[in-house]
Amino acid sequence: MWGPVSLGLGGSVLPLAKMERYLQTGAFHQARREAERLLQGGELSVEVEAKLLRMACRAAYSLNDHYAASRLGGLAVEKARNANDQETLGLAHFDLGCALVEIGDTHEAERNLLAFLALLPQMTGTDGSQGQAWIKLAAVYKQRRRWDQAAEALESAARYVESEGDRSQRSQVALELAWCHLLRGDQAMAAPQLALVEEHLAEQRNDRLSAELICRKALYHRLERDLTASSRLCQELFVAGRQGVTGRHMAEATWIMGENALDLGQVQEAGLFANQSLEYATRENWTSLLNLAGDLRRKVAERITELS
Repeated sequence: MWGPVSLGLGGSVLPLAKMERYLQTGAFHQARREAERLLQGGELSVEVEAKLLRMACRAAYSLNDHYAASRLGGLAVEKARNANDQETLGLAHFDLGCALVEIGDTHEAERNLLAFLALLPQMTGTDGSQGQAWIKLAAVYKQRRRWDQAAEALESAARYVESEGDRSQRSQVALELAWCHLLRGDQAMAAPQLALVEEHLAEQRNDRLSAELICRKALYHRLERDLTASSRLCQELFVAGRQGVTGRHMAEATWIMGENALDLGQVQEAGLFANQSLEYATRENWTSLLNLAGDLRRKVAERITELS
């Protein structure tokens, strides 16, 4: 994401080669320490401080320290604005927006991501951040259950990702698009996205994407009222030792199994699946599934009340 950066320090020019190398090679702990060292050294211009804070924000985000990333990103935005450095300001808005998505502050996340997109004409060297910004905006709208807006954001993301030629990333966006279409009950719109992923996987193996495709196809068949096919697909993910299966896949598959069980009148089984889905979704901090599994558990409780 970052091009070469130089800092004015004490009237001289200090290249941030070490910071850039740390970030590019995944040495994020070292990057944070280096940023702290430089910031504590004093005699830095506001523009320099903005650049360092933004890079420290990205390092913290990459370490999953999202609250620290939010704090550092907020400081970077403030410093970059004071320095009238539009390039750093835009990138700081992007990094801050990404961190805010992770901590669930959807209002501020949306504001910062839209600010980044608005500044794009004044920026250079964003290196794929446009597509990622739209993906993160989609995550904001999914947390709010605004599936139409999420789908629109993902369509924008797909255009950027497709132009970059990253088929795995394009397949991931397609799966997210299918998710939005399916949750608003539009199987016809979801089907081409699922077909796109199947075509990619026929040419290139990817166990994680395969597991996610199984989840989406299971939901597709559920909405088509083919509960047998839906449940059979979910059960593929329950096989011990299956490669590529994550907690998110398990959260989704157990939720679908619970909904299927409830439709079949298997109320106790539906309750067990709802609890399993909530447990996985909580572990994964997946808001959409927490909501869906919670809804399922409420429906199970209502059905038990009706039967008693």
